[in-house]
Amino acid sequence: MSRFIALAALIAFCFTLGFAADAAVAPKTFGKTVTLKEATPIAKINTEPNTFKDKDVLVSGKVINVCQGVGCWLEVEAADSSRIICKSMDESIHFPKDCAGSMVTVQGKVVVDAKASGKAEMKSEAGMAPHACPAPKVKIAIHGAELQLAASTEKKAEAAVEIKAAPKAEVKEAVKEEKKEEKKEEKKDEKK
Repeated sequence: MSRFIALAALIAFCFTLGFAADAAVAPKTFGKTVTLKEATPIAKINTEPNTFKDKDVLVSGKVINVCQGVGCWLEVEAADSSRIICKSMDESIHFPKDCAGSMVTVQGKVVVDAKASGKAEMKSEAGMAPHACPAPKVKIAIHGAELQLAASTEKKAEAAVEIKAAPKAEVKEAVKEEKKEEKKEEKKDEKK
């Protein structure tokens, strides 16, 4: 019985390690490689958009929202709570729909569209459920991004598969041993 408990504790510990290894996960690149080194404050882009219009910038922050259609846009929030929409204008870059909460660095061109509504617009594309897409007056057209997945779904799945695959035979063996021990105990009880 104690071997089974120890094995179960070991499996639980390994499973926990798989989910807690966020810091060890390398950033995943989407689109082109990020080449700019110095970030531009999001607040400055928002307050002086014409200064940055059509210029390449680098912004960093936390993903607050992500497109639930194909994953073509992110809303990024800087440490000072300023936010900006970063969008793959040709929808060639798709982010994981569950990446909210992850840290991201985005390189792209500042787009200023005075005619944009500034509100979310409903989109309905073939094969997709209707979903809201922001239409901000200022946004970043993404060229490339590095996403530091916070306990990424991909890593969770990999960790779960590894943990389930490796100890499964050991768990079966431990259960078998436990049953053997129970049978021995039953035979001892019958003899008494």
